[in-house]
Amino acid sequence: MVQAAFDEMPIMLVYVEGPEHRFAAANRAYREFLQAPDLVGRPIRDVMPEAEGQNLFELLDRVYATGRAQSGREWRVYWNATGETFLTFDVVPRFGTDGTVVGLLTQISDVTEQVQARRAAQAEAKEARERYEQARDVITTLQRELLPRGVPVIPGLDIAASYLLADTDTAAGGDWFDAFALADGRVALVVGDVVGHGVAASAAMGQLRVLLRDRLARGGGAGGGLVEAALDGLDAAAKDIRGARAATLCVAVVDPRRGTVEYCTAGHTRPRCWSRRTVRPATSLRPGPGPSPAVSGSRSPASSSARVSCCCSTATASSNGPGGTWRGAPWNWPRWSPTSRPGADCPRRSGRCRAG
Repeated sequence: MVQAAFDEMPIMLVYVEGPEHRFAAANRAYREFLQAPDLVGRPIRDVMPEAEGQNLFELLDRVYATGRAQSGREWRVYWNATGETFLTFDVVPRFGTDGTVVGLLTQISDVTEQVQARRAAQAEAKEARERYEQARDVITTLQRELLPRGVPVIPGLDIAASYLLADTDTAAGGDWFDAFALADGRVALVVGDVVGHGVAASAAMGQLRVLLRDRLARGGGAGGGLVEAALDGLDAAAKDIRGARAATLCVAVVDPRRGTVEYCTAGHTRPRCWSRRTVRPATSLRPGPGPSPAVSGSRSPASSSARVSCCCSTATASSNGPGGTWRGAPWNWPRWSPTSRPGADCPRRSGRCRAG
């Protein structure tokens, strides 16, 4: 009865005796695992010569010599019959009446399938991380290539801007800034935002930026209404640009010689005129690019110590995944500071435009 129960146990059980670890008993699961039906009386080194050099015999010798049980978890071994195999086992000494070790009882589980499944999952996760990094690199490179590489150096005008890409893989894309000199000596400053994120938003943003830059540059005469006319023209063209609907803009043209700022907003945060003591916002704003839009604009004087700030207050949205909630964090602006003369004492300040 006991022998039958021992033989039918689903885990592998084996008992060896003496310093040579001769097999005294082995259940069916163990015999089938080794594909060796005749084990009793044979030394373990004769039955499993391929285990030499895999630290198994040394472990058995150590338990027999010290009388201390030892365990192995996912122990990698190689059998001629099964190839690469992973075993979890416990080796327990059996003591005689005089207190000395007379044999070793071992229970063994073959965990090869579990280890291989985990390794496959880890390999898939690594591949997914690599694809994620590649996708993020593409979006980051695209975003940076579509943005200006720097801001112009203009006598009498201090210009600073900063842009920080979002941390999530596809959150970059919609926000942009631009700063460039016009033919008459004035400087155009632009902040905008395209709805959405990722490659599609970056592509729409790039088209809008190029179109607006072209329209401002071509109309860069001394006459008024330059900014509003450029936005009206951009809105007409934006109807044919996928993803441009509901994009917002703030455009300011600074004249460092006259100390004036001409601006227009299209559904975007109003520019601020910062002096040493006051903050003076623009007067109004109306809906931006879209069907029959309207823009608001003004021409304001700027003192020699003033700073004009164009702010990106719309957030690039990010998703927690399918069915998740959308979230966004409104962040801040590039700032441009007109000064009275080249090298004048006007502190450089910059902000960041970042997705939540």
